[in-house]
Amino acid sequence: MLFALVACQGFNPVVDTFATLIPKPATYGIYQPGLEYLQVSLQGRDGAMALGYRQTKGPDVHEHWYSGQREMLHLVNGRVVEVQGMTHEVRKQSDKVPSWQELAESKRPLVWSRTKDLMPGYRYGQVEYIISQWVEPTPKEAALVNQPAQWFIEQVKSKTADGREWLYNETYAVVKNQVVYSEQCIAPEVCLTLRPIGMVKP
Repeated sequence: MLFALVACQGFNPVVDTFATLIPKPATYGIYQPGLEYLQVSLQGRDGAMALGYRQTKGPDVHEHWYSGQREMLHLVNGRVVEVQGMTHEVRKQSDKVPSWQELAESKRPLVWSRTKDLMPGYRYGQVEYIISQWVEPTPKEAALVNQPAQWFIEQVKSKTADGREWLYNETYAVVKNQVVYSEQCIAPEVCLTLRPIGMVKP
């Protein structure tokens, strides 16, 4: 059973999408032992989603995380590839993306593209162009994960629902091919900070 966040309703429907996130244990102390959680931050609001299930398919690790109201994030190797139940959704995304090992071994920025099926607006086959590169973290970034990590920045060129050009960056901290911290965008007003916090012990 998942718990809903008790919070006042705001005026921003994007933020209100996350009103059902499980609250942080430091504040509310209601995480359930035996479950894994993903800390999610949006526009200064922190919460968490619980792991529904994890599958390994070849070299890829698929994770499905759920909020109290069945909002879902599907991550593949730490990247958001599907979003359901929120004000902005990703229904499908191309699965041919560079691996973290490939990016770590590359001596030059890697240029690639992906396609997404997005809602609202039934935008199917939206193409995004990405430049991925390894970077040195700032002291502030390094302190976020509190362990040695490889950091990557991805510059993304996309379009908004009204056809305007949208340029944004995504950030990933990777330890042993696992993303331990990331900043990823679903829409201009929905950029999430994600941090796995592991399983809660009894």
